[in-house]
Amino acid sequence: MKHRRMLINAILLVVIGLVSWLVVGPILVYVGIGSYTTGWWIFEETHYYLTPLGWAGVILAICGIIIFAIGLALFPIILILEKTKKGSWYASIEQRPSEAFLRQPSQFIFCTNCGTKLTSEANFCSNCGTPVQKK
Repeated sequence: MKHRRMLINAILLVVIGLVSWLVVGPILVYVGIGSYTTGWWIFEETHYYLTPLGWAGVILAICGIIIFAIGLALFPIILILEKTKKGSWYASIEQRPSEAFLRQPSQFIFCTNCGTKLTSEANFCSNCGTPVQKK
């Protein structure tokens, strides 16, 4: 697999995103909840609020969701890249010579004595030394 490094990065993004979203973020929110009590003896009310640590947990959880989504979005991209490089889409296009290439005049000639493939500029055969007969 040519895109192994990209696949490892995508897996790491998914894991880091999940851990931030579902573990670290909620722990920070839980730890960062403050409270105070108001009222009198029977009518006492407890009010809860988020401390800066709690807000950091909320932000970390949101960032975890975004990182998780980016990691998941990379998987189909990696699969498409693998398919286009190794699979039938890319290979079928690459293996066929273009028609413009087929219409070009041949740049090679062959020795009439031994059959060695020579460039069109050659005056003598590189294998047997026979003079080349040009058309």
